[in-house]
Amino acid sequence: MKALSDRHSDREYAAKELSLQDLSDLLWAANGINRPDGKRTAPSALNKQDIDIYVIMKEGAYLYDAKANSLQPIAKGDHRAAVAGSQDFVKSAPVSLVLVSDLSRFGNIADHTRGHRWCRRWSRRRCRSWR
Repeated sequence: MKALSDRHSDREYAAKELSLQDLSDLLWAANGINRPDGKRTAPSALNKQDIDIYVIMKEGAYLYDAKANSLQPIAKGDHRAAVAGSQDFVKSAPVSLVLVSDLSRFGNIADHTRGHRWCRRWSRRRCRSWR
């Protein structure tokens, strides 16, 4: 309980760039493949592995490829302001990670028994929109 009550956000970052090894370790820990069957370090609902991690740096934007444990270039140039929103301190952070859920990987959620049961726990109106 103490850890939860002491939780806070820091909005100051060192200007020091992450080493490529530190960035690689961070991305692998966040969503890398750690088993022969292709499962990831982070669990996902119904094992659909719907999370993609985009890395935004001064040099450009990249998509993390977990299978190759590498970065795939998406766009050149500094796009940190585009992901900062109204948080000016993010514009100068050496790295921003943007986690995106690709809902298309779930297919029709009603086809999944567990998902359907979960869905029924929510309002019927919300469930109908998933069918």
